[in-house]
Amino acid sequence: MKTRVIVSTTERKTHPWLSLIMSLLIPGLGEVYAGIPLSGIIFSLSRLIAILAVPFYSFINSSESMTEEIFTSIVLFFLISISSALHAFIKCRKKKTLMSWYNSSVFYSLFSCVNIILTVIVAALFLSVFEITKIDEAQPPLFRKGDLIAIKKITLSGYSSGDVVAVNIGSTLKLLRVIGLPGEKIGYTKGRFLSEGSELPLSIFTEEELRKLSLTDYDVISEQNGRVRYAVKGDPALKIAEIVLSAGEYFLAPDIRDTSELFLKAEQFRIKGRVEGVLYSGETGILPGGTSLPSDNFISPGHLK
Repeated sequence: MKTRVIVSTTERKTHPWLSLIMSLLIPGLGEVYAGIPLSGIIFSLSRLIAILAVPFYSFINSSESMTEEIFTSIVLFFLISISSALHAFIKCRKKKTLMSWYNSSVFYSLFSCVNIILTVIVAALFLSVFEITKIDEAQPPLFRKGDLIAIKKITLSGYSSGDVVAVNIGSTLKLLRVIGLPGEKIGYTKGRFLSEGSELPLSIFTEEELRKLSLTDYDVISEQNGRVRYAVKGDPALKIAEIVLSAGEYFLAPDIRDTSELFLKAEQFRIKGRVEGVLYSGETGILPGGTSLPSDNFISPGHLK
């Protein structure tokens, strides 16, 4: 004789809008409420990985600009959060949910606490490596007033010739170019920098390249330092004596060189970090990495012809 076992389950009524709000506040929580906790965990971890991946990738590729990666990770962070809310909303409308052990205030609280703690840890790691800041004053030819820039605060291998770095001078954040590295001899005469007695190579820009700059006049020229090519405006009237940089010292200068006040030696600890690029420009829209020449700030074979 066969015995039939009857299992009693309890259906519960779910509210799609409540699940949407839950996932907007705590990504993945709406999925747990909707009876699909695995999807909630996947959404939560995906959002954290989107942010955490960039600092790790930046250490592996320390010489590359991370502007596009930072911009993409921020966009993904918000897209995943919104997608989680919409996914929970749809599942609540289409699926009948059975009461389960995880549908309790205790589990909801535990899931929320773990999610918040992990988010805070990941955000702290991200902000310990990168800083997003707004420029208060125009610093041509690359940076406009109001530009949102990304600064990499930790550079294990130090800075390279041609990097743009952020330095606090008084209460003002200045964006200066690395002209000389520790141990090098730097001079400036007739509107040109000399490194180890040799003038930095100069060339001209094309009309298309000049239109990308924030200057209204075209009296800028292309300077090459290491593997970086960028726009400068020199002043033949300025002259500085040759300087020998000691260990840990960098020589910095602006790209518009109409005064020698910002020609300075700076120890590495005085440098806030390397400017990765512009994340957003009010004048030209969203242009991650698009305000340097070339856009990744490295010289390609085409620029060497």
